[in-house]
Amino acid sequence: MSLSYLFHARKALFQAINELEDLDNLQKQQIYREVSLKPPKNTGWGDLCTNIIILLKSKEYIIDFNAEDRFIKAFSELPGLDTAVLAESGYINLKYGNAIWQNGVTEILEKDEKYGLDPDNQEISIEFPNIVNDLTSARLHVNAKSLRSVAGLTGWSFDERAEVEREPFGFPLETAIARCGKSQTDFALIANPPAFIDAFSPILAIDKTYDNPVFCIPYARRFLMKLLDRAKAIEETAADMSVLSLPIEVKLAKLLCGWPMAVEKTWRKRDVFYLIAFLQDVSLLFFRLVEERRPISSEYLRTEPAVLARLLLLSATKKILDQGLDILDLQSTEEFV
Repeated sequence: MSLSYLFHARKALFQAINELEDLDNLQKQQIYREVSLKPPKNTGWGDLCTNIIILLKSKEYIIDFNAEDRFIKAFSELPGLDTAVLAESGYINLKYGNAIWQNGVTEILEKDEKYGLDPDNQEISIEFPNIVNDLTSARLHVNAKSLRSVAGLTGWSFDERAEVEREPFGFPLETAIARCGKSQTDFALIANPPAFIDAFSPILAIDKTYDNPVFCIPYARRFLMKLLDRAKAIEETAADMSVLSLPIEVKLAKLLCGWPMAVEKTWRKRDVFYLIAFLQDVSLLFFRLVEERRPISSEYLRTEPAVLARLLLLSATKKILDQGLDILDLQSTEEFV
């Protein structure tokens, strides 16, 4: 299993915390629970950021005032990292070189859905309905099934608990299925946060716009299938992935490398809405590439030496969408477009 850049950064962070001599074990355990390592709100700051120095100072744990140097050094040894910088805000910002995203494309194709997943077991409780009789219980049912699939993929543990029985309410489930179809109703319910149920609209549920994941994700997958069929066959020879240098290509490759973070967030939040949100982001960024480069009518997929790497990028994009829809048991999505 190829582990993601996030896994390596997290391992370096926890090891550096463990080596802080000024902290006892209880203090370290508290830091482990409260420390964060995630993409910053502003992508211009870097690819990952951590609040470890802020946390240590707020708890008055730092006796060694060079503690930030220890963390900078630990991060500087990460594979593919360009810079590790302590910002004025107190966050340590990590920025990676393009090679880690470019090479990640081939790793995604090699490792499939297991690319980058953290092997550490994470246990959650999954709620499921006793009976499916309204939109709320239908969403709970589809979400529980999908979380079970995530557990099967990752090997993470879960226990199940039944929803408290109640009377059905809200927009009638039978009417939603009659107007939208069973598959599209299920997709719409988990493609939106739970609040969507309170104002459910059959029209919005299956609206054929890019803003609607029920349409956008299957359409992106179908577009990719046709695009790859039109392109020449992908050769077995190794590609020079460094030729993926266009900003939109690097951005898409980087987003695809976020697959393990999307799976982990879905598991942590106990809601597959977050996995669909990731697939939607991938779909929209792919369509932006289509708009910018016009791969059907231009030389984009015919220009050497970039053509092979670009085909691999598109194949990895399709792979991510395929495996996401497979986890959600939404493989047959042609009817949606």
